[in-house]
Amino acid sequence: MTQQEDERIRKLFERRRFGIHPGLANTRALLRAVGDPHLQVKAIHVAGTNGKGGLCHVLYSTLLQQGVSVGLFTSPHIVDFRERFRVDGRMISPEELDNILDQVLPPAEEIGCTFFEISTVIAFVFFAQQNVSHSILETGMGGRLDSTNVCVPVVTAITGIGLDHTDFLGDTLAKVAAEKAGIMKSKVPVVIGQLPAEAADVIAEHARELDVEVLTREQSGYSFCAVKRELSGSTQYEATAYGDAQTAVLPLPGSHWPHLLTMTCDIVEKLHVCSSEESVVASVLAGAQRCIADGYMGRMQLMYKEPLVMLDIAHNEQSLVNLVETIAQCGWDVPNTQCVFGVMADKDLANVLPQLSQFHTVFSCAPPLDRALDSDILVGKFPAGKAINAQTVSNAIKLAMQSGRKTVICGSFFVAEQAFHFFHKHYPGKNHDHS
Repeated sequence: MTQQEDERIRKLFERRRFGIHPGLANTRALLRAVGDPHLQVKAIHVAGTNGKGGLCHVLYSTLLQQGVSVGLFTSPHIVDFRERFRVDGRMISPEELDNILDQVLPPAEEIGCTFFEISTVIAFVFFAQQNVSHSILETGMGGRLDSTNVCVPVVTAITGIGLDHTDFLGDTLAKVAAEKAGIMKSKVPVVIGQLPAEAADVIAEHARELDVEVLTREQSGYSFCAVKRELSGSTQYEATAYGDAQTAVLPLPGSHWPHLLTMTCDIVEKLHVCSSEESVVASVLAGAQRCIADGYMGRMQLMYKEPLVMLDIAHNEQSLVNLVETIAQCGWDVPNTQCVFGVMADKDLANVLPQLSQFHTVFSCAPPLDRALDSDILVGKFPAGKAINAQTVSNAIKLAMQSGRKTVICGSFFVAEQAFHFFHKHYPGKNHDHS
């Protein structure tokens, strides 16, 4: 990037200081100022406490596999801000981003838009400029008041409901579900993942009010089963389409993936881009196989082989439950595995400590951000000797690798960002290439 381009990105990132302002008024005002590009592209809108990013990436790769021109907007990024904006297998270029910022930043500053509101509008402008057939939009937080909820969806999806961001979304599953259900639109089908009963009831009530067709895993004609997982995370799946079985090896070991792959099939079927149920499964399997190459990163990602080091952005209760379950299914001895962990100060530690306590040692660290949780505070939550105050992410990884034990790096996206920088600097060209 040129110095001028860097300056624009710096100005955009400075708008993070305005925090999170749930609501759609600013986003709509900014979209009007740049010609309402969101009205030009059909959207697949995805919400959920966990799993929404993974589903978006596999769906994106599946549609690419089918020759569909498609855009992808996800957040947050891990290494490069441009990761958030993808079209037809590539990230937005620095020049394209710079040109869009020229259009978007002046009215955004006049309106008083937040960082995420501007990011959302950048995505819509980019997708309209590239004349994509479909866009896949991951909500930032919640759904009803999320900036992405100005889109015109042809299918919506809710991957799961759990307690996270309770200060914004509510402190019960029913309240959180009501916020996620806000992405549902009248007569637009919604695909649902595994939901607690309390949340499922709320979703069902919203669906009745909006006359929405609901597709659940139980109703689906597709199913996926992980039949064999390797230490590296490589996983053999058996996939069934209305009784006909296929098998494939995928880089997706997570215990939540069978239901996410089922959801992906149901979405693809609703989009009518495949000729048969069997070709839906074949396309989704092919998409899942190529999703890493298409930019999916930071989820059960192998970073180093000897000793084995895996990275995952698990940072709340359910995602850590899935992580522990997954590495155990991959053959890792969890009580003999180490964990590098760091989160933001607003995270509810009470719900994550039971999962972290299953590891042999926790190396506590903090990314270089004012709102990161001090590493010594996390150490103080464990019995003496269970956790080590490594302070920085890079030092935590160094200490963990020196012991020779298998290690999982998890926590916030900012920890993942620091981890990628560490491995690119100290172990370039290994298993963690970023594209």
